[in-house]
Amino acid sequence: MPDVQHKRGTRAALDALAAANGLKTGQIYLITDEGRIAVATGMGAYVAYAKQSEAGGGGSDPWTTLKQGSDLSNSAVTTIESGDLVFNPSPNKTYEIEAKLMFTSAANATGVQMGLTFPTASGATGACRVQIGSGGAADTLVHNASSLSNTTVKVGAINAVGNSAPFFGRIDCIYKAPAAIGSGGIRLVFNSEVAGSAVTLIAGSILRHREL
Repeated sequence: MPDVQHKRGTRAALDALAAANGLKTGQIYLITDEGRIAVATGMGAYVAYAKQSEAGGGGSDPWTTLKQGSDLSNSAVTTIESGDLVFNPSPNKTYEIEAKLMFTSAANATGVQMGLTFPTASGATGACRVQIGSGGAADTLVHNASSLSNTTVKVGAINAVGNSAPFFGRIDCIYKAPAAIGSGGIRLVFNSEVAGSAVTLIAGSILRHREL
């Protein structure tokens, strides 16, 4: 058999490389201390795959999980993309999407808005529930859409538990992709509600998706 070699290292080393945006998209990595492989989905994100012994019934995990590799701040009232929490849906597929996110803000009175932006795709449909909040100051949006083409679905909330304490955001969506999908992918976006006062998406926040 031909000799094929892949980059290898411990989980901690791979996490450190991801935090430094040092991964190469599409590269296969061997996690030596766990005996499993991972594939880089971006410079700061990777997907680690279950071993056969870990998957129920001998199958594989149907979820693809993306992780925010490093803290990312935004002090503007216009949205920015996380960069790591993005994926490209395939045509004529239906997806379940979940995101579990952590944020901090520069001041207790500074709120964060967060959500998903969907690519231009005529005929795309779905429904989303987007929730963020802390200390009882929560905001929830239920978005039942006849169209999820070139759309951003987001909500905002004030950090009520102290600016240094992370507060939680959650997104749940069903997305039905049409035959033709524009570029950009489905991506996590966020912004501050107060110009000049930063909000930060914390490393370790995740977005995962699976085909239904």
